[in-house]
Amino acid sequence: MLVKPAPFWKSDSVDNDLVMEWTTASDGDSIELTSWSALSNDYNVDWGDSSSETNVTDTSKTHTYTTAGTYEVRIKSSSTSFSLNMSSSATSNRVQLTKFKNWGNVALQSVRGMFTNSTAMVYEATDYPNLTALSSVSSSSYKSANQMFRGCFAITQLDVSNWQNVDELTYSTSWQYFAYDCKNMQTFNASNLVCAASCTSFVYFAAQVGKNVGCNITMDDCSFTGVTDMSNFFTSAKANTIFSTKNVLSPSLFSTNGTATTASRTVFELATRPSFSPVFAKPTRSAREFSPGTSFINNLTPVLPSGISPY
Repeated sequence: MLVKPAPFWKSDSVDNDLVMEWTTASDGDSIELTSWSALSNDYNVDWGDSSSETNVTDTSKTHTYTTAGTYEVRIKSSSTSFSLNMSSSATSNRVQLTKFKNWGNVALQSVRGMFTNSTAMVYEATDYPNLTALSSVSSSSYKSANQMFRGCFAITQLDVSNWQNVDELTYSTSWQYFAYDCKNMQTFNASNLVCAASCTSFVYFAAQVGKNVGCNITMDDCSFTGVTDMSNFFTSAKANTIFSTKNVLSPSLFSTNGTATTASRTVFELATRPSFSPVFAKPTRSAREFSPGTSFINNLTPVLPSGISPY
């Protein structure tokens, strides 16, 4: 079992700010930090153009840049609370978020819909979000990572294997559509994912991941206690490899308790030209190599192209 590193918040040796890059196309363009209206904000922000503001409580905070360009926007570690909700932001604003660089120690009120349809956003963070404040959020619906990275077309690598305190995401649909339609993703590591017992649904969690390019997917040593519905978990995802050693991808996890229909099957396929031989590993049998074009339906029983054997 992978031992996670101890939290490093408030360390002098790391960047404790939440850091993003926003890009404006024309002089006088504005960006908007959209938050959940039901949640409280109190944050300090450096806009990256030699201007800053303190104790921002607005649900939607707009900043105008005199000159077009790319600006590093920092939510300072001194902030009391912050949430970003791109799911309710205008399309013209979403495309201006071009990079997420660092989580820092900013106390997040929610990560639900945080980057939804931020189609131009590259993800470079190697640390993890500070979710400890979720325990004091009154409405359970915001204790969720639902649709967090949905439609983030520019993300090619996403590693959440070192995320801490994810058991604070207690809403029943916390992980639905988490990485849905990240169709250009090449590497996705969701190992060590431990969901709260109250989270019952993972539908469409990684559906369409790598659909355009093929993705190396790792989900090792996860815990899905309480989950009853994983329908469409990998629907239309395309994988170079899928690796699991701790019963993560066992057939029982993909059952839908008798409610499944043909239209809601969990289906994914191996990329047609992987850079190395694709491997699908399960604890109930030895790892076997499957040829490009293999599809897996519902319980991950391989459906092989004509004339190809998995043995």
